[in-house]
Amino acid sequence: MANVNDSDFPVNQSYNSGSRYHRFREIVKHSSEILDQAEEVETLSSIFICSFGTMGIVLSLLTLSSQTYRRHSSFARFMMTMCGSDLAYNSINLIANVLYYYGSDFLALSATATKFVGVAFALADMFSAFSNLLSIILSSERFLSIYAPVWYHSLTERRKFNIFLISVTASF
Repeated sequence: MANVNDSDFPVNQSYNSGSRYHRFREIVKHSSEILDQAEEVETLSSIFICSFGTMGIVLSLLTLSSQTYRRHSSFARFMMTMCGSDLAYNSINLIANVLYYYGSDFLALSATATKFVGVAFALADMFSAFSNLLSIILSSERFLSIYAPVWYHSLTERRKFNIFLISVTASF
């Protein structure tokens, strides 16, 4: 059998040849630092946007609960439901992002917290889809009130409420 040394393999020689290997390691280290910074900026911007969105939703709910908008009951019902869905999405997304990015020590110690973050992101996606479907239903309702105003306004409130319940149930 032939005697095989590490120097017989050119792959090992290139890794052992100091300058190129160290330069490659520096590039990898620098790129991982850039990725960490980009992830940090993305997380902070998500938290900032979710905070402003939550404040806007609370203000919308306060406005829609006033006497002025209660006269337009089907519109107010759809909008309040959509605001509730958006509020749930923003709250869950905010908590899950904070736990995921800043609670890494806590998540490493607790399997339950890790499962909570996974379930929270799934719930946030569900509320986002529900909000999107509600906006489609709201747009359809507004279209009917403009395109066929006589027919739409001749519907009784009970029938409009049934349409609302069917729409919300169908969106799940």
